[in-house]
Amino acid sequence: MKAAFYSTLDAYLNELDTKQQRTYAIGDIVGLKVSDVYRTNTSSTILP
Repeated sequence: MKAAFYSTLDAYLNELDTKQQRTYAIGDIVGLKVSDVYRTNTSSTILP
């Protein structure tokens, strides 16, 4: 039973390792959901 569990776990971890993750560099433009941003005292021209 332990062998099956570790086999499944190992396969899952290998799958996670092979997925390509996004990498960001300084200066990249990214999108923000305005509804999730704290906007108190923030000009609407800065975060439309």
